[in-house]
Amino acid sequence: MIPKAMHPLDRVLESFERALETSPADFTELVWFESRRRRAGSSHVGTDPETRPTRRERCTLIRVVEGGRCGRFRSDCLDVHQLTEGIRQAMAQARVAPVEAAETPGTPEPGPDLPREALFDTRLARLRPRDGLERVTDLADPDTAVAFEWSEGRLLVVNSSGLSSRARVTGARLTARNGRGLGQGVGLAAGRTLEDLDALGLIELARQRRVGEALGEEAPAGAPVVLSPEAVAALFTEIAACIFQSGLRQAARDSGDLAQALGFSPLLHLADDPRDLAGMPFPFDLRGRPPQRVSLIDAGRLSHLPAVGEAAADDERLPGHLVLGAGTASEEELLAAAEGGVWIGSLDRVDARQAGVVRGRARQRRRIAGGRLAAALPDATWEEGLEDVLAPGLELGRRVLRQSRDGVLGGATAPSLAYRLP
Repeated sequence: MIPKAMHPLDRVLESFERALETSPADFTELVWFESRRRRAGSSHVGTDPETRPTRRERCTLIRVVEGGRCGRFRSDCLDVHQLTEGIRQAMAQARVAPVEAAETPGTPEPGPDLPREALFDTRLARLRPRDGLERVTDLADPDTAVAFEWSEGRLLVVNSSGLSSRARVTGARLTARNGRGLGQGVGLAAGRTLEDLDALGLIELARQRRVGEALGEEAPAGAPVVLSPEAVAALFTEIAACIFQSGLRQAARDSGDLAQALGFSPLLHLADDPRDLAGMPFPFDLRGRPPQRVSLIDAGRLSHLPAVGEAAADDERLPGHLVLGAGTASEEELLAAAEGGVWIGSLDRVDARQAGVVRGRARQRRRIAGGRLAAALPDATWEEGLEDVLAPGLELGRRVLRQSRDGVLGGATAPSLAYRLP
């Protein structure tokens, strides 16, 4: 059973240091992650807001290098004897692993400090479930449902080379729903602090996205499409994962430059940047190293990525702090330019593993008429060629929204995107 109180990082560090002293491995790395997530509100208009049980997570990740071979072990323990046993388990795995160019880093040079107030909101950390319930009750009205989720995370990374990095961060996610049925307007946003959320602005955004419940006619083939910031964040999260996991990256090697071959717009600038305060910043990576900006797409071209090192946490292989550069168009200008087309509020189950094609489930669809969102459309399968969605004719909005899967470790920040099929 996970205790209700979060562990002080000083206590975790003490246990880790004692375990490191006993490790016979050439290199040992220990990572501690703990989070506490609370939620209050309602997912349906017209229902009373309520709180949900606090969700807790804790995990110890162990990585060793022995004779050029890597071994890993995962548990939720902090007891020194259990940590020592975990190191033995990781070493046993290493003995049968293939020899590889395993990285055993020393102590890195310290990077620039991120402002503490950009990472940790004391009010969020101290917010009790009943306090959160009061907030969403004040924000909601008969036509609007608000769900508020807030988290605190603690991360500690130490290794036998002398590195020791720790952090406490907060995060929050807000969902606003206005109206009912397919015409319901929905807005989602995330941030490290309460100010990041702009609750009133998000509620107004949901109201603007609401349309009548009567279904409209489907747009003709080739009609322009506008993707909301939430949909764009989901799209580029999948594209970035494919770049990191070799899908698009291998295709880029095969074609010389996939982005150039497909004709990506030079307006596209995508980076994995834990330092960007416009996103969900974090003070170091899962190896405990200072955060580094990694360009994924620069002016429409796939960037040459640095080698991805091994880590106790396999998630380091995925980008966690995506920022897509904004454009100059207002939302009104994007809609006016896409007259007669379709607006998509969210994309689920996005898949870009097949090079050159992206597909997903489009939800909160709207016809665009008179420069505004008009009739609702049913959910539908969305499948396009990347060369069509990201072609030079695309437009990017200037307003961005942060999104986050867990509200703690990272997320994606993106503007609206409009494209027109050839």
